[in-house]
Amino acid sequence: MLTVRSLCTISLLSCVLATCREGFKRVGTKCYIISDNEMEWIMATEFCLEKKAQMLVVESATEREILLPFFKSEGIELSCYWKGVWTAINCLKKDRDFVVHPTNEQIPFNMWGPDQPNNSYQKCVPLCYHYKPAKLVYHDWDCDSTRFRAVCQYPEPPEEVEICVEVEQAPPYCKPLKYYDSPNIKPLAKIAL
Repeated sequence: MLTVRSLCTISLLSCVLATCREGFKRVGTKCYIISDNEMEWIMATEFCLEKKAQMLVVESATEREILLPFFKSEGIELSCYWKGVWTAINCLKKDRDFVVHPTNEQIPFNMWGPDQPNNSYQKCVPLCYHYKPAKLVYHDWDCDSTRFRAVCQYPEPPEEVEICVEVEQAPPYCKPLKYYDSPNIKPLAKIAL
């Protein structure tokens, strides 16, 4: 039997799992934001820094599959060679050694399109939709191109999150609210994810 207390716990858990910062949308286990305009790769990195997030890096086949419907729902054109979104991947430090910016780690999930990477002067990597095979792929491209939008992502969610309610507005049962640093907000519970 579900009690008011168990309903509150379920409600609080769903609040934690569904909360992203303003402007970001949760897709799978990450929160993403897409720029309104297309820009050069370096401008995309600055956009993500301003948002206190990382540039897009796809880490698994599952993430690749759930991103396509998300991009379509956001009206993003993803045609290889013409439109797509920038990723954090480049070979600016060492020719043809593509790594994740700024950590210089290896690409976590290899998803290059057919015959990619293919041009030594193309040092940055957008994500685009390739029809054969019909999926999102990486494609090397000129970093100065203004054909691509920035996509920023949150790092993985924290292991432990404080759930808080405003003291003045808290009803006798639970009411999940976003958590912020404020003198009027007190921790209600800590939940391990």
